[in-house]
Amino acid sequence: MTINTNDGILFKTDILSEMGVNLHRGSKMKKESRRRKPRIDIFKVLICLILLVMIGFGTKVFMDQQKLSQPVANVGGEVSSTATASAKPNTTSAATTETPTYQPEEGNITINKTEAKIAPSKNVELKVNGTTQQVAWTSSDETVAKVSKDGVVNGVAKGKATITAKVGDKTVSCTVTVQKVKQLALTFDDGPGKYTPEVLDALEKYHAHATFFVVGQNINNTTKAYMQRAVELGCQYGNHSYTHPNFTKLSKTQIKEELDKCDAKVKEAIGVVPTIMRQPGGAVTNSIKQFIDKGQILWSKDTEDWKYRDTERLVKYVLEHAEDGDIILMHDIHPTTTAGVERIVKGLTEQGFELLTIDELSEAKNEPIRLHHLIGCF
Repeated sequence: MTINTNDGILFKTDILSEMGVNLHRGSKMKKESRRRKPRIDIFKVLICLILLVMIGFGTKVFMDQQKLSQPVANVGGEVSSTATASAKPNTTSAATTETPTYQPEEGNITINKTEAKIAPSKNVELKVNGTTQQVAWTSSDETVAKVSKDGVVNGVAKGKATITAKVGDKTVSCTVTVQKVKQLALTFDDGPGKYTPEVLDALEKYHAHATFFVVGQNINNTTKAYMQRAVELGCQYGNHSYTHPNFTKLSKTQIKEELDKCDAKVKEAIGVVPTIMRQPGGAVTNSIKQFIDKGQILWSKDTEDWKYRDTERLVKYVLEHAEDGDIILMHDIHPTTTAGVERIVKGLTEQGFELLTIDELSEAKNEPIRLHHLIGCF
């Protein structure tokens, strides 16, 4: 086997030798790998230990800072000044946190009047809208008009003054003219009726007031609404009887019944009983005057709108003849009258008249309404 198969043996011997070498090397590598594993594990452990030490140190620093941010109480329960001197207060603590109040951003401010006319010793109230801040008021000429810290302007003497309201860096102003103001009362008889809203529209548009002497039988569910609107606009109501009879042809008992029934209807509509009245047609005697316990209001200018039914004539007459202190008679049951009311109100306003109720005119002229007297003007 050794001779005949020498090449094969040699061949095999070479293979085995080669395999032996490989096995030897493999055995050596396994031994080396077993020796290196402990070194790798120790290295990882060292890294982990270092990381743990760093994390622990960082945690300690964080906790120390947190402790510094808390006030330290001494035995007596007072806060130590040494603990709070170098630390900011803990604003996130539930005990000290307050819900912030929302303050809306200031926008544009406006004033309720940019021009106003008042008489000496009279006043007008100014208001600033669009702010919740304090308003600083000043007058350009206090010899003409003075203004209070609340925006109430008082007329002093004839002239003009600029009233300025300042809010922060924003200002608004009103030009106040102090002069003798002409005032009168527009009065409307025989309503309420379907044309009354036209009168109310005109009064509302020009911020004017009027007095309505109503007939009780004309007050119903529809016209009640007109009366309520008029009151909201600042108008006044007076008694004009229940059926519009001629008082000079009635007994005192009948007159009282007419007035009482109308009072009840007015109260039902607007919640108050009229304190003034007007005899239907102005028919009155001295006996009737003494009998009626209400302010008795007649007129100084009779437009006779009931007679002519002419809108153009009506407007022309009022605008040409109106005077300070007048009580002007019209009727809101005629469409030819109500069609001209807006022009009348606008024209009188442009002439410098202030349109007031009877009670307002009485107060403005300092002439009280006396019982058992007939009042035709103020």
